[in-house]
Amino acid sequence: MKITLELPNEKEITETERAEYCAVIFAVFPRLDKDIREKMYEQLVSTYTGADDWDKVLKGQGVLEGMAVLLEHWRLANSEHIASITNKED
Repeated sequence: MKITLELPNEKEITETERAEYCAVIFAVFPRLDKDIREKMYEQLVSTYTGADDWDKVLKGQGVLEGMAVLLEHWRLANSEHIASITNKED
């Protein structure tokens, strides 16, 4: 897999853009959560059963950490949307 990275654009997003982003994540979060947790488990198993040297273990841990960072980022957006819905109903 080849990925090209660029420096992130440090653009401030508006409250409306953030609300839209959180709503989109909310719509797909249950599926994202399930899929990422399955992939994390697969990575965990392959890291500790298939690694024959320390470098492969470190790479596997990095992959797990990356997935965990994304999962937490999306979990927070999901929670933010739920909180905004709850506040509107009160």
